Amino acid sequence: MTSAMKTIVSLFFALAATAFAIQTVDMCPNRCNANRPMSQRECSLAVTRGVCAVESCSPPAYNRTGFICKMPQNSFIIANTNLPQLEFVVEYSWSSTQSDLDTSTRFLDANVGFRCSPDKDYIAFSGDDVSSGGKETITIDVMEAFEEYQLSGSTSVAAFAGWHGSENEGDATLKVFLRKKSDQALISGAVLSSTISPGTQNGCAATAVGTVQIIRAQHHTRFALVEA
Repeated sequence: MTSAMKTIVSLFFALAATAFAIQTVDMCPNRCNANRPMSQRECSLAVTRGVCAVESCSPPAYNRTGFICKMPQNSFIIANTNLPQLEFVVEYSWSSTQSDLDTSTRFLDANVGFRCSPDKDYIAFSGDDVSSGGKETITIDVMEAFEEYQLSGSTSVAAFAGWHGSENEGDATLKVFLRKKSDQALISGAVLSSTISPGTQNGCAATAVGTVQIIRAQHHTRFALVEA
């Protein structure tokens, strides 16, 4: 095979990989209407029901508040057909001037973290990190959990964090994202983060720092990060 042919073949596979890459979607109409019923109808379609929501907007042609069917703020949407290939990660991290943030993450009947309950088949804790500039992660197989518990609607993941001991070392970062199980590659657009204010404790962390709402609709699932 000539070098030119090798280049063409390489380009073909690169383009194919891009075309079939898993990506987030936004199927919400995002159209500002003058009345609520129109937006409610748009949010009641099979493809939008449950994952899009009616919010207020300012229609350019009207001197009044309008309504829009859109994806809620601080959220992302993924096709249900992609979920078996993905895992959901909750990551707590802190700066190099801080150390030993303890975390607790609750999902269904599991509460994993330092001095919390054991891992389940569908949720795993990375382990206690006492270092400076460290991080702790929780990995959740959302599809497995939905199937095991026969969930058909919405559920949530609750995040808790606290500095070990009695000294509060300040804010930290909470990040949630989807990645591929096969190679842990991040899914473009499927990342949310917020600054959190942990408490202090010596056992299982109990200070709420955020909640992830997971809403599974007919064709898509929406993940939304809600600050505490």
